[in-house]
Amino acid sequence: MSTKMDNANLIRDLENWCLLANAAAYDVEGVRNSCIGTSHALVAFLQLQGFEAEVFRARASAHPTKEFEQRLGRPGHGAVAGHGHFSHGGWAGHLAVSCGDFVLDPTLDQLEAEGQRPRPAVFVKPVGWDVPAPDSPWQGGAWHHWRDGDLDVGHARHPRQVGWKSKPAARRSSWMEVVDVMMSLNGKPADIEDCNVLAWMAAQEAATAKGGVQ
Repeated sequence: MSTKMDNANLIRDLENWCLLANAAAYDVEGVRNSCIGTSHALVAFLQLQGFEAEVFRARASAHPTKEFEQRLGRPGHGAVAGHGHFSHGGWAGHLAVSCGDFVLDPTLDQLEAEGQRPRPAVFVKPVGWDVPAPDSPWQGGAWHHWRDGDLDVGHARHPRQVGWKSKPAARRSSWMEVVDVMMSLNGKPADIEDCNVLAWMAAQEAATAKGGVQ
């Protein structure tokens, strides 16, 4: 019983800290696609809490569920991050955090599919997470899939762990302010909730303005 309670408490803390990083980064940066800086800030925060953590290059996807497509009356459009297909002037990759047996993705909500965004996520690493299949090493590690509202979400470790270290957002000076905000908000759930509510309202308003279906 004690082990289960400890695991439940750990997952709860990791989820809270993942949301905390999301809220703090949005407060500082004002954008969703800040995966490099936000992931580094979350790693620094976790280390301050006594955990071993590191950033890693990830791939993520979000696609409308079949039920959502039925309501749309057409095939839905999905979104991907970290596949290197486009960059919009930035890095065509995606960064997340490895902490023990867990993956934390504080900027997963940068994905948008039919006006819907997946929430920042914490999940247990699937078997084979960091071991590419011998017959397809280019695929990277095993995917983890779950459902978040009207979206089917997937996440995996990218086979090539390169590309972000030289980016300005990876510099300590670029993300320390996010850590400072996280430290000031930590232990104040009301403040964290308020920050996330405001951020989510802004995201949904932006999606609506672009014609997204709510």
